Amino acid sequence: YIESRLCSEVLPAYIFTKVENIPVGDADIVLVDEVQFLPPKEIDKLAELVDDQGKTVICYGLKTDCYGNLFDGAARLLAIADMSQEMPSLCDICHERPATRHLRYHDGVIDKGGRSPIEDKAVKEVEYKAVCRKCWKGETR
Repeated sequence: YIESRLCSEVLPAYIFTKVENIPVGDADIVLVDEVQFLPPKEIDKLAELVDDQGKTVICYGLKTDCYGNLFDGAARLLAIADMSQEMPSLCDICHERPATRHLRYHDGVIDKGGRSPIEDKAVKEVEYKAVCRKCWKGETR
């Protein structure tokens, strides 16, 4: 169920891991979290829900990975979305400029490329920080 302080009504929610499993007739609004991990074909299927079924689709996710590269899903979504809006937040390091990127740390050491915390079994702790471009550049040099 979805509950919000903005609405007194508690509404049913359905959780799906594949776009093709969304029951077309049951949902008026589709919320997609971590949309950056969807392949472009799945993004196109979300657009079909909007165009062919009249559904409202709202997606949340990151544009770029911790190396500054666009995620494939995010790139496709930005290319075909009717509207795009960034969620404003301040840099976790300087606390002055908008956070537009992410840094990833493995066991307290910044990830400058190549290590995947999923594949590297020696990694015990992974942390992310939302940072501005200037701090991201300074930390990844």
